[in-house]
Amino acid sequence: AKKYRGAVVLLWLSPGDLAGMEVLGALPDRPAKIFLAAGLLGDALATVPEAVRSFTYLTYPYRLPQERISHMAVVQSWLKVKNIPVTNLEIQSGMYFAGWLLSSALMMMESDYYRDYFLDGIDMMNDEVYAITLYPRLSFGQGQRYASKGCYVVQLGAGSEPPLLPRSEWVIH
Repeated sequence: AKKYRGAVVLLWLSPGDLAGMEVLGALPDRPAKIFLAAGLLGDALATVPEAVRSFTYLTYPYRLPQERISHMAVVQSWLKVKNIPVTNLEIQSGMYFAGWLLSSALMMMESDYYRDYFLDGIDMMNDEVYAITLYPRLSFGQGQRYASKGCYVVQLGAGSEPPLLPRSEWVIH
């Protein structure tokens, strides 16, 4: 950062590896920006030291928490109707989506059960955003390994339970 003014640092670290990162906040020649992967930090986003939060950004591949509430309500209602206790809402919402996706694709196949037709059926389905709770956008195409290919760029607010502050729209590259 001292040699290259305006340097951007990309760190692919887990929460335990962030120890000592706060010293960067006091350096006169600190990096201009630091990027971390929120997926690697999991529920430990608050481990990012407050001293570096003003110039640290996270790639956040999930639906923003303020948007997730209404989508989780759909899953909670479905669980209640089916008399299924809420044990882990994130896992249950993922299974809700998987069940919705698979049953819809299988119904479209009728009696033509073969792999390519199954994948084409998924590809042609309408985006039913109410069923997708954890991710804002999923897309599927030939030769693609992941259905979620984008992220938000966010920063953390202050405090021990910091809010996510969106700094971009959904980004796909």
